[in-house]
Amino acid sequence: MGAGFIIESLLGTGCVTDDKVATGISPTKLSAIACMAIKAAAENIATANWTSVALDGADVVDTDAMHDPAVNNTRVTVPYAGKYLITGTLVFAASATGHRRARVRKNGAGSGIVSGYLPAAVTEVIGVPLYGVVELAANDYLELQGFQNSGGGLDTYGTTALTDVTTHLSVTFLGA
Repeated sequence: MGAGFIIESLLGTGCVTDDKVATGISPTKLSAIACMAIKAAAENIATANWTSVALDGADVVDTDAMHDPAVNNTRVTVPYAGKYLITGTLVFAASATGHRRARVRKNGAGSGIVSGYLPAAVTEVIGVPLYGVVELAANDYLELQGFQNSGGGLDTYGTTALTDVTTHLSVTFLGA
């Protein structure tokens, strides 16, 4: 492979170049470095509090042991320094009061490096989407967090509640 040559995967993100050997990425790795962690069970989020969401379902994909659904299941830890595409959705139960927010926080600190916001929905569940590209160091970890201000606890939904949308956090390495 020549310098800068990118092999694209079925996930749509190129990530392997011959200059990655120095960063510990094998030049023979022919797929994207990615993780899609999902929520399985409903979880109640208290009103007016940011809460890290347990991603307790079986990972859809996890190429590099970035997430463990059983241990520290709120965290996705990136293996390499570089740019990452972060996408996710946090699905809340229906409520006509307040608003819903989602964010991704890095290393358990700060106000969020990627975020989303939606007003409340009266009769339907609401999925708050978020996405962005961020620069991360090796071993940084990310957490999906939710916030709502309905005046009482409000459930978030996982794979058991809906078939067309689920709470998830996806992290895909784009390159150094």
